Amino acid sequence: MNILPPLPPYEGLHPLVVHFPIGLLAVAPLFIVLAMAWKSQARAMLLTACILVLLGTAAAFLAFSTGEAAEGLAERVPGAGEALERHEHLGEDTRNMFFVNSFVILAATGALWIWHAKIKTGLRVGAGVVLLALYAYPAVLLMNAGHTGGRLVHEFGVRAPQTEAALRAAEAAAPAPKQSEKNDD
Repeated sequence: MNILPPLPPYEGLHPLVVHFPIGLLAVAPLFIVLAMAWKSQARAMLLTACILVLLGTAAAFLAFSTGEAAEGLAERVPGAGEALERHEHLGEDTRNMFFVNSFVILAATGALWIWHAKIKTGLRVGAGVVLLALYAYPAVLLMNAGHTGGRLVHEFGVRAPQTEAALRAAEAAAPAPKQSEKNDD
């Protein structure tokens, strides 16, 4: 007896993986704040933030990839085109911004790890404020990408197939792609 349902096809993984970057990347700033406030644990807190950002960024790459795979099915939903395009651009920008941000927090974590004893409270807090400021724009992108994804599901009814049979049925039920008016023969 299997206690877990079968894994969906790759196109159906998007709803399962999108919540990992959202959760991981949303929690990371809390640990930056803790690193600013708790000097004796600053290295551990910033290391935790760094790990969350790295894992969240990796999950963002997976979420974007699975979203690209599911895009063909979502394009067939009437009226969802504009929201789908916005969701795709926001997802790509989010992934790219957190990729860059990963290097920044990795460098800050390395610097704090190496020079922890020499860093004064003011510098540690100031660096934390800078990290949070650099984190703000990608975080807003992440929230907007999640919001537009939610609109696609709840407003337009976009659904990812959860089984291979559902994928085949969705592909069979979809209207045929429009042929171009000119024949390029």
